[in-house]
Amino acid sequence: MPYPFADLSSRITGFPLISPFLLFGSLVFFVAWSCDGVMSWGGDNALYLMHAYNLLTNHAYAATGYVQNPWAYLSPQSYPPGLPLLIAWVWSWTGFDVLAFQYALGTVFCLAVVAFAGLTHRDLVTARGRATLWSALIACVGFNPVLVSIGTDILSDGLFLACVCCGLWALESAYRRQDARRTRLLLAALGGIAIGYGLSPRVFGW
Repeated sequence: MPYPFADLSSRITGFPLISPFLLFGSLVFFVAWSCDGVMSWGGDNALYLMHAYNLLTNHAYAATGYVQNPWAYLSPQSYPPGLPLLIAWVWSWTGFDVLAFQYALGTVFCLAVVAFAGLTHRDLVTARGRATLWSALIACVGFNPVLVSIGTDILSDGLFLACVCCGLWALESAYRRQDARRTRLLLAALGGIAIGYGLSPRVFGW
């Protein structure tokens, strides 16, 4: 059964109700607005920044001066290089700018939401025609202030989420493409690369 206000929405916006363009455009604006240049100063944030600085200045990666507490088994002496590599690349262009770091991580978070939308689109929209439910699901994920706060902070969670979602989306697309062998191989390779890089920010220890 069509949504009762779908025709009215199409007349006003030129798109169906809650069009993907409007949805993701609003998401980008919301994430950018949430970036305020203020970061939470914790041990994780500081260690990621020190690793990025060492990469940028060609120092030993783990030479951060961090003294590990042997009883704190959840706090390794060094973190994997996935997130520090991204921060170091942005740092090389903008200098030490927390707002620039947040914009980069916010872009990664938006990419994760887009990939998540691609993963759920076929089951909710293509197969069942539930575009409104799909839009509501993406809005609940993308406009969740807790997730956005974590995704734009100097933490590896958002990068890991983006790698996993992009990898699964590419692998599922490759599985469903039965007509083009080269396209399937390309999508499978991209999915493997994304999931492989997803190990770099979240592997326990170094």
